[in-house]
Amino acid sequence: SKNMYVHGGESTDGGAGLAGFLSEVLIELSADGDYSAQAASVGNQDDGTTPIPPTPLSSLVQLSSSSTGGVVLTGFDDAFMADSRYHSHLDSASKGQTIDKDAIASAATLVARSAIAGAYQNGDNEIDAETASAYALEALPDAVSSSSGAFSSLYDCLFVDGNCQTFVNAGSVEANNDGVRTGTNLGLGLPLETPPSYYTSIYYSESGQAFVKASGRYYGSMLEGEEDPD
Repeated sequence: SKNMYVHGGESTDGGAGLAGFLSEVLIELSADGDYSAQAASVGNQDDGTTPIPPTPLSSLVQLSSSSTGGVVLTGFDDAFMADSRYHSHLDSASKGQTIDKDAIASAATLVARSAIAGAYQNGDNEIDAETASAYALEALPDAVSSSSGAFSSLYDCLFVDGNCQTFVNAGSVEANNDGVRTGTNLGLGLPLETPPSYYTSIYYSESGQAFVKASGRYYGSMLEGEEDPD
């Protein structure tokens, strides 16, 4: 079998939350699959903390002072491979980047089942990982297939054509709902291009920034004491 790696876990919340439990669940659920998950071999830093990959979890742990933790599932152990094309001009399916569809499907299945197992845990954390995993496997027995129509459609949207009809349809429904809710036509925003680009870009209203409309004007931020020059 091929390996996936679980980063974080109990080290992110000191064992006070679900992080350690979810780490165990991910490993338990992958035991019989083609892709097995195992704990990452990253050791503790000098301050006693265990580093995790750069993800939103990093900010969550920092902002909550480790009262809230989590896990990160990756395809690498302690570092990217030496020949990784991540964040280079070759980081694209159109540039010959190899993307393992089966690995994506296996990870999607594992994460979905782990979410069910996490929801099965009770408020006193009395359910062990093996019991919760068995429940999740029974609730979601069928694994995601990399050859299914739904998977192929999403794969095409995310790695080949960011302007695919699936995204356009979903974006149109969301735009219509936002229009009804806010009374403002927000449009579909910027397309992801062909192939999609995931480079970090300028943060503004059409690229992830939250904003409000007041008295016919749009505001993306508000500084205390700042006055409108008009």
